[in-house]
Amino acid sequence: MLTAPYDYYRLLRDAGPVVRLSKYDVLGVARYDDVKTTMRDHETFKSSAGPGFNDAYNQKMQGTVVASEPPQHTEIRATMVRRLRLARLKDMQPVADDLARKLITQFLERGEFDAAKDLARPFVGTFVASVLGVSTEIAEQAIDGSTAGFNQTGPLNERTLAATPVIESLFAMMQQLTKADLVPDSIAWDILDSHERGELPFASSLSLIFNFLGPAFDTTISAMGFAAWLLATNPEQWKLLRENPELIPAVINESIRIESPLQIWSRYCPDGAVIDGVEIPANTRVAVFPGSANRDERHYANPETFDIRRNPVDQLGFGQGIHTCVGAPLARMELTSVLSAMTELIHTLEPAGEPVLQLNNTTRGFASAPVSVS
Repeated sequence: MLTAPYDYYRLLRDAGPVVRLSKYDVLGVARYDDVKTTMRDHETFKSSAGPGFNDAYNQKMQGTVVASEPPQHTEIRATMVRRLRLARLKDMQPVADDLARKLITQFLERGEFDAAKDLARPFVGTFVASVLGVSTEIAEQAIDGSTAGFNQTGPLNERTLAATPVIESLFAMMQQLTKADLVPDSIAWDILDSHERGELPFASSLSLIFNFLGPAFDTTISAMGFAAWLLATNPEQWKLLRENPELIPAVINESIRIESPLQIWSRYCPDGAVIDGVEIPANTRVAVFPGSANRDERHYANPETFDIRRNPVDQLGFGQGIHTCVGAPLARMELTSVLSAMTELIHTLEPAGEPVLQLNNTTRGFASAPVSVS
């Protein structure tokens, strides 16, 4: 199912607005309107009980931005937004542009690159490390920890269990962090400085750093790898983009729609609800499928077709409501820098072999995606 989920998603959508996934004892919503409603209604479908499918993970995530409700969530999110303010991102734009051009130039000299191994992971790791103020070594560990964190959402399987030591190693490293390990005046440095000034307890400062390090890598790496691969395997779309680089924002939305980095998440319904005429009993965990919603033929015409003229600004890949991804502006900026460099410097972009998926309980991305360029 992880390698080819889309036929399964269609079965879920056709079965009804709410389906029972008996093996995991949860209800699921897979249609666009129902997924959007569930994600937006944080008062009915809560995140404070955790977004995963096992108790250990949900307990561990308590108090983070993805597992909290107002007023706690409002305070955490406001703290993150202040540190990830637009002005700071604008200052980092030239850094992202320069890094993207350097990488693409190297690829052109070789005539090929791997969209996952050579482009997405190195670019996101290097750039986010500079934004947060951590070393590339810490960023590399955080990338592995980010992937493991999404695996830990469950349900309990081999991937979930294998992720545990990776997460424990990341937390152990974070426990040892000091300002001396960080770039002065960077986001992570500022958080630890706030702790030293008595504004944040140490546990809260670590939780806040994790809120940045955890989600900042895996999903953006996945989105970047898929954007490059989709353009390589759809030559008419690549030609259209080269002739119309102003379509880059549309490419970002369309690639995230058709290959959503976040495929599944969950909410907890403590008091019961009704979705499209179907009753949700109290104390029910609900599986939410944005990867299915973004391909719902009830909402998008020809949803299986990658069409950058579509520009689906309403795609659900970044979430909805108060839990919309805090890092979405950062991810868009990274993708814009890379796509701009590709569009400017690359003429021919073609697949150079079969891609290999990186199987994950929650996200969808490549382990490898080889392309040739000239």
